[in-house]
Amino acid sequence: MNHQASNSKQLGALAERYNHPSVRVMARELTHLAQELEQGTLAWPASPLDLPPGEPAIPHLEQIEEALKEQRWRQPGYDYYANWRWFAEGIRAILAALPEPLPAPTDNEPHPAAVIALRLLWGAERFAELPTALLKPPPAPFLASLASLAVPESQASQLALEVGAWIQRIRPSREGLLPAETVQGFAEMVAAFRAVGKLRKEVVFEDIAAGYLAWARLLHANLPQLVNIASGWWSSQGRPSRL
Repeated sequence: MNHQASNSKQLGALAERYNHPSVRVMARELTHLAQELEQGTLAWPASPLDLPPGEPAIPHLEQIEEALKEQRWRQPGYDYYANWRWFAEGIRAILAALPEPLPAPTDNEPHPAAVIALRLLWGAERFAELPTALLKPPPAPFLASLASLAVPESQASQLALEVGAWIQRIRPSREGLLPAETVQGFAEMVAAFRAVGKLRKEVVFEDIAAGYLAWARLLHANLPQLVNIASGWWSSQGRPSRL
């Protein structure tokens, strides 16, 4: 982490190259993130333990995972199921880094990772502003659109690759930390949520920027507050039917 000034310059050049408000916001927030990592005021999360075979990446959101897993939805050369697993790994890693673990949910409450995932799903980069009472599991048409979303256009793909490479450069060189490709998959999954929510058929580069922005903000979020599930919105009947 000795090249933060160089990293800031590279991000600034990226924002200038794409010349879009969302990319400029992303560059600013990721620069702040690099500074905090450099100064030791923020730690890179550790990679969570591997899940047992067959266990869902996020408890209570198995329907989403199953929809993305189905071969009939797969796009050539692009795998939203893999991105979903990386998305979930990012959430679990940040939850595991809490100084004190969150209390285990009761039978009628969702897993904390599910609450955060749904906030990201419905709220994109502004997930922290979304009231818990508005959270609902996604309906089947949303899942169908998500699973069949087109491969990102070349400009969006290039932005994702460039930011992913930047994330790799600022990642501390220690074993056991969250891999850079997990962050990239996380960001691309949030970008897909955002595109489907805006009724688009493909991801564009501002969606990719919003995905990285969501990851940076999740690192700073008040997670106990985000997973306050006292409003009683969850029920088994509220889960989507299988596609």
